[in-house]
Amino acid sequence: MSNNNEAVLNSRGWVLDVAGCLMRTKRAGGAGGEAMPRAAELVAALYGAGHAVVVCTNASEKTPAEYAAHLRDQGIGVRDEDFATAGSAAAEYIAHHYPGARVLAAGAEGLAGPLRQLGAELAEPGQPGLADVVVVGAAAGYSTEVINAASLAVDAGAPLFTTVDVPWFHGGLGKSVCVSAAIANAVGWATGTTPQVLGKPSRALAETLLRRLDVPAGEV
Repeated sequence: MSNNNEAVLNSRGWVLDVAGCLMRTKRAGGAGGEAMPRAAELVAALYGAGHAVVVCTNASEKTPAEYAAHLRDQGIGVRDEDFATAGSAAAEYIAHHYPGARVLAAGAEGLAGPLRQLGAELAEPGQPGLADVVVVGAAAGYSTEVINAASLAVDAGAPLFTTVDVPWFHGGLGKSVCVSAAIANAVGWATGTTPQVLGKPSRALAETLLRRLDVPAGEV
């Protein structure tokens, strides 16, 4: 038996990707796609065996519950609490490492919602003072005011985080530009800063998911 097979057999915690793995799709989070053959059986079998499961996507525009509901509509029975997005993972990382910080969330509800749930104070453009932390997630659009507030905060020393830092999303049925990476790197260009990634792939995400799974790393 190979070491790889032993590692799989000894695993009690699982992180499953969505696009191109559980779903074939054109857009992040499985939107507009279809379930991969036997994907539903895999998730059901892991739950049935009592294993810890996190379904994780680099999508961040919508909340984890919205993406999880879409997968359930496709027959994949993931629980809301077991679904992580790059946005919710970013929120968990920031709440853990920057407690009490004022956070400028340049993105949609998929980023702002998890931050609020974790008790973060959200900074808004036009408010007095600069944000302590800036994080960029996906959104349908970004105002000039938000981009300017993010750039001013980073220029003054706030750390700059992004949910994703790759040019393209691929889901098995096509590709689309990673808009959060584009905006984060625009802020980085203006401020001479390199965005730090909190989604896939990153050590930050691995740290966040290990806390969620509560399983030794060697068994994930």
